[in-house]
Amino acid sequence: MRQKCPFIVLLIVVVLILGALWQPSSVRGAPQVCSSLFFSEYVEGSSYNKGVEIFNGTGENVDLTGYEIRIYRNGSSRFDRQIPLTGILANHDVYVVGHSSAVFNADLKTSKLDFNGDDGVALVYGDVIIDFIGDTLGDPGTQWGTGVVSTKDNTLRRKSWVSIGNSHPEAPFSPDVEWDGFAKNTFDGLGWHVATCDSSVTPTQPPTSTPTPSPSVTPTPTFTPSPSPSVTPTPTFTPTPSPSATPTPI
Repeated sequence: MRQKCPFIVLLIVVVLILGALWQPSSVRGAPQVCSSLFFSEYVEGSSYNKGVEIFNGTGENVDLTGYEIRIYRNGSSRFDRQIPLTGILANHDVYVVGHSSAVFNADLKTSKLDFNGDDGVALVYGDVIIDFIGDTLGDPGTQWGTGVVSTKDNTLRRKSWVSIGNSHPEAPFSPDVEWDGFAKNTFDGLGWHVATCDSSVTPTQPPTSTPTPSPSVTPTPTFTPSPSPSVTPTPTFTPTPSPSATPTPI
């Protein structure tokens, strides 16, 4: 058993490292296409300074007929306020809705927009939720989030990489994932929004490349040298000894 412990510890460490490195693409901020309207700013200020901003990055002007804002009290799964929207929202423009007594300018002002930090706020088309600030898991207390990045007494501004709304209010809401926080009664961001998504250019799947087969190459035959013909050795010349000369008598 002692010999297996180091291996188990190493395996646990590897799993924890991989888990920390992996994040969904939406959290990493991978470029995406805006497919619908979504909230780009949320104001929960002092007194009646309540407001939301809606951004259109779909690539087309959008008729707001059929869209509405709904208020869900104390994290309830049932809404008790409906605010119908009207008009045409141009591409890359925003539509601001504020309380009728709010000090900032808005495209629509209404006393029905009276949420607090523990109330969910939804953007709905027909009966389909396309964005939701908060969740429907019950009363969160006074707010969702902590510090300046929370839904009470703060302004929240959507991060520029966000390209689609939160359509799952049944999931826990953590504003710090997609929102930046600002101090109470910060209104200078209302009326404009910057987002990196733009569906006016539809991404296309690159064609699959079929590799061209390389032409067959006929291998060059290996050159085998012909054996050199056998050379008949030249016989060694042995000189014939000269005959002994017989001296002539004197």
